[in-house]
Amino acid sequence: MSTTDAHAHVLVPAPDPHHPATAHILPASGLITLTDPHDSPMLLVDYEGDRYATTPGRWADRIARAHGRQRERYPTVARQLIPAHLLLQVGRYDPLEGTVTLTVDPHDPALTQWLGHSPTPEDLQATGARFQQRAELRAALANPQIPRQAVREMARRWGHPDLA
Repeated sequence: MSTTDAHAHVLVPAPDPHHPATAHILPASGLITLTDPHDSPMLLVDYEGDRYATTPGRWADRIARAHGRQRERYPTVARQLIPAHLLLQVGRYDPLEGTVTLTVDPHDPALTQWLGHSPTPEDLQATGARFQQRAELRAALANPQIPRQAVREMARRWGHPDLA
């Protein structure tokens, strides 16, 4: 699997979100790493906190932006090496679908403290045209009344060959 297609590990600062290594990261930021947290004592983490956003986006949107920066190695001040023991993996991010799959209970204390609430289904789905197209194509494929060939043609046209 290439780095472009790789699922990312979704993290939250834990057990101490106020540790000097993570205290500057805004609460509810999306934190990701492409390195398995169990394989390295230090993790290269990208994060997005919507610091300058006029309206706060979804948690999955912040994760998607952090993932894109790390995947493309885009220059940013929102990237740092953090000791793995200061972070808790709470999920996996699928960049193709724009979804966060939790690997902990949605009511996990570290997760809810970080987000300020238990995540909702909306928090776990990134917005954006590509993600919306994929959801609509999947719904159309599941509908027996819509001709599958028409859906496959639309998937190819929209640039989703894996759904064609």
